[in-house]
Amino acid sequence: MLWITLTAVRLVMPAKVFLGVGDTVDLPAFVVEKGKRRRVKPQCALIKGKSVKVLGNRLIGVKEGRSLVGCRYRDGKRVTVAVVSERLRQGFRPPKRVLILRVGERVPLPRMDVPEGHEVKWFVKPHWLARIVGDSIEGLSEGKGIVQVHIVKGNVVVKEFPIRLVVIEEDTGVEVSPRFAPLKVGDAVKFNLLGNYEGKVEWYVLNPHVGRISEDGLFVALRPGRTVIVARAKGKNGKVLSAKALVVVRPRKGHKHKRR
Repeated sequence: MLWITLTAVRLVMPAKVFLGVGDTVDLPAFVVEKGKRRRVKPQCALIKGKSVKVLGNRLIGVKEGRSLVGCRYRDGKRVTVAVVSERLRQGFRPPKRVLILRVGERVPLPRMDVPEGHEVKWFVKPHWLARIVGDSIEGLSEGKGIVQVHIVKGNVVVKEFPIRLVVIEEDTGVEVSPRFAPLKVGDAVKFNLLGNYEGKVEWYVLNPHVGRISEDGLFVALRPGRTVIVARAKGKNGKVLSAKALVVVRPRKGHKHKRR
C-alpha cells in the first residue's frame, strides 16, 4: 500500500516593504511547516510596477512608485507591496539600536550624518523617561521606552525609526559589566557586579524564556528575545544594592526554534 502525505507549507513574509531609490533589501521570509518555523530564501518575481528590480528574494529600489512582488517557496505563495520613495536615500540608518543610561546621567546622542538641507529631531516616549538637552539625552526615571528619530527636510518627515531606551535606577555604587550584551542563540556571557558590596551576589533573569543565568553570573542564551539581568548584593551599610544589564538574543543561522 502506498501512503501519500500532503504537508501544508505557509510562507510568512512582510506584506509591505518601504525602501528608497538605490536601497537594497533581502525580504525576510519564513516557512511554517508541521508547527516549526525556519528561515528561507524564496524565489520572487515582479508582478506589476517598475519601482523595484527583483533578484531572487532581493529588492532593489529603482524609482519612486509602488510595485507588486510575488514570492514562492515550494507550495507557499505570498504577494508583497514594495513602496519606493525618492526621498528615502541610502544612508539613513539607525545609528544605534539600544541606548542605556542611568537616572540623572547625561550622554551624547548618537551621531547622525544626513545630507545637506536635512535635520535630525529626537523624541522620547514616554516623555517622563528621559529628556533631550541640546545634543544629549538625560535619564529622568527608571523604565523602558523608545527614542523616536525623525529625519526632516523642511516640514516633511523623510524617514523615522526607533531606538530602544532603557533607563536604570540611580547609581548606588554598583553596576553590572557588561551593561549590554548582544548574543545569538547558544552563546554565553559572564556578567560581573562591580562596586562596593559585601557577600554573595544574587542573579536574576526577568524573562527566563530567553535565557538562564548561573549563581556566578554566567548567562546562556536559549531563544531569541530581550531580557534584563538583575544583580543584587548587600552594601557595607547593610542596604540592598541592585544593578541591571540588557541582553538581546538573535536567532543563529540554521537554528530551529521549538514552540511550546
